[in-house]
Amino acid sequence: MTDPEKAQGSAIVVNSRGMHARPCHALVRIALGFQGDVVVACAGRRANAKSILDLMTLSAGHGSRLEFQASGPDAPALVRSLVGLVESGFQETD
Repeated sequence: MTDPEKAQGSAIVVNSRGMHARPCHALVRIALGFQGDVVVACAGRRANAKSILDLMTLSAGHGSRLEFQASGPDAPALVRSLVGLVESGFQETD
């Protein structure tokens, strides 16, 4: 049986410049709109998705896989939103 207050998902960074300041800010802005907590993992490093400084330490470039693990009452929606943002290339135009 799955826990409705936990969710996980992953996405590949598709924008050419990876997770620089603007994409990290976009991720934080979405994460802060939810009650749940979420951790992002990439290449053995972990970061709080509600902290731009934490996200910058991931150094996630183009082609990196981001793994999301969320908990809280809105965890599934939180993960879906973050995965969607990453898959959209952070809505950047190259």
